[in-house]
Amino acid sequence: MQNTTDIQARIKPPYVPLSKLIETFRLLSTRSFSSFGPSDLTNRGFSKTDAFQSVSALKFLGFVDEANRTNDLSKLHLKGDERSKAILEIVKKSYTKIFETIPEANKLPKNELYNEFVALYNLSPRLANPSVSNFLWLCNESGLEVSEQPIGRKKNKVAERKTKITNKIPEKRDNYAKREFTGNTHIIEAGNFQLLLPKTSKIMDAVYNGEFKEIRDKLVKLSDELKDEEKILEG
Repeated sequence: MQNTTDIQARIKPPYVPLSKLIETFRLLSTRSFSSFGPSDLTNRGFSKTDAFQSVSALKFLGFVDEANRTNDLSKLHLKGDERSKAILEIVKKSYTKIFETIPEANKLPKNELYNEFVALYNLSPRLANPSVSNFLWLCNESGLEVSEQPIGRKKNKVAERKTKITNKIPEKRDNYAKREFTGNTHIIEAGNFQLLLPKTSKIMDAVYNGEFKEIRDKLVKLSDELKDEEKILEG
């Protein structure tokens, strides 16, 4: 396998949207892969751009080599303190440049980190912002103290609204998308996943006959896949 340090020297720090980095880590934490490439993510609903950037992030972190062969994924299967220690080792090794310059870079405010990432990694402003969020999330996962939580970890108003609506839904569930109406909101539910849409005639037509039908089907498929994973973990 090619030296991961050589790969990291040529690849920018992860700048994929934080939600996609988290989703990729969750996938790798529950599955085993001998190789891992963009198609493994596009098959699970990632856009081509997000899939490419996510795999690039894994290469920077040393989990995937240039031939897309995996390395040390077992570290993500660990739990508790052992997992944090393993991720800390990876973070310190991958982000050597910034930790050599600023030993406690994880404690810097986001604005200062932004400036350091632009200077040290020659990042454009567009890439520096998500790179900082990814770095803070990885530091947080490794048990390092951070001055600011990455945006992806904050509960927003949309999530709170979704929780309130979920609490109103009857307990009965099935494996297929069921349709419930609450006020002027149309809810498509599949397992633990929900798609909330305005209840208009145009939206209803799209759900049953148009572009939202495909999204509904994907929700059902994803829900079934996650249920299978839960059964494997419980077994």
